[in-house]
Amino acid sequence: MSHNPKTIAIIPARIGSDEVYAKVLVDIGGKPVIQHAYERAKESGVFDEILIAADHERITESAEGFGAKTYLTKMQHICGTDRCAEAAREVFPGAKIVVNVQADEPFINPRMLPVVIEPLIN
Repeated sequence: MSHNPKTIAIIPARIGSDEVYAKVLVDIGGKPVIQHAYERAKESGVFDEILIAADHERITESAEGFGAKTYLTKMQHICGTDRCAEAAREVFPGAKIVVNVQADEPFINPRMLPVVIEPLIN
């Protein structure tokens, strides 16, 4: 989908977790969790570009393996939104609409993303 302004999805991912180390790389149905989130964002059809912003090469290598564009962020971010902000500044300076799509939400409904984003576009 192409529209103005450019709509970007950034999927922040970190290797550490309070519950499960590298949970975004855990296999669900033959794919890592983060790949499911990426595919749902892509399936929504509302993003001009999708970027995985990760703090570790294990995540970026996995993501590049399924065709995702990646950006390696600093490790010390306190939350995923900070990770998104760094990636947006560095990769998409001047972007008007940047959506934080959670890496650990493999079952996000892709039909809901346009509902959330449409008011920002119009």
